[in-house]
This record gives sequence, C-alpha cells and structure tokens, in this order.
Amino acid sequence: GYEDYHSFMDKLTEAGVDDYIDLPMIAVMGDTSSGKSSLLSNISLIELPSADVLTTRCPIMLKMHYSEHKSASVKISWKDDPIGKEEFAERTIGEDNWESITNAISAAQKHIIKMSGKDVARDIVSVDIRGPHCE
Repeated sequence: GYEDYHSFMDKLTEAGVDDYIDLPMIAVMGDTSSGKSSLLSNISLIELPSADVLTTRCPIMLKMHYSEHKSASVKISWKDDPIGKEEFAERTIGEDNWESITNAISAAQKHIIKMSGKDVARDIVSVDIRGPHCE
C-alpha cells in the first residue's frame, strides 16, 4: 500500500528537503489540556505522556508504518546544534515490552530539555511505530 510513499517521505526528510519545501504532515496544536495527546494516543494506540508538563515543551513526531508485529523506536532529532550534548541512545520497544514506550518518550523529552537548557525546545522526539494497527 503506502509503504513506498512512507519510505520516500522518510528519505526526503532525512536528506533535509523539508528545509526547502513543505513536506506533507499533520500538526496537532491547541490550548493546554485540550486533548492533543489523547487524540494522538487514540490514533497511534500508544500512551503518550499527556500529564507530563514536558509534552508541550518539545514536539513529538509520530511515524506509523504497517507491519504484522508491533514494534517502535524512540530517538531524538536535533534541530539545534547537538555538538557537546550528551547522546541519547535510541530506545527500541517490542511487543514484549510495549508498555515501556511511554517511559521512553518521557525520557527523550527530559533529555532534550536538560541538554537545551531552555523551557521550550525545537528538538524533536521522533517515535516510529510499526504494527497491524498502522494501516
């Protein structure tokens, strides 16, 4: 189905094309406690750290791809210069530890805020989700 399209979009993003043209994506914005995280949690079937004050301090990018088995990865995409910043090891989540995805997202958010020294950061928590629910 759409896997070729997803793969192509990922390659464009990784190559930095989105610095020059607007690539298609959906942005969810709203007032504090207006249900943004709940909406994304319902769409992705993962529990986002919605009660965490860090949710609004750095963006979360959710990528969903179809797969027969559930898996996910959580990493940081630095928008500001990461030189001299402590590395955040990519977290991989499988079906056997699926409930740990919320903690992995929260850890990435906390790491960004700590390393940026800012109240609000441009750096992105990138969450790649695969599973049969991602059609």
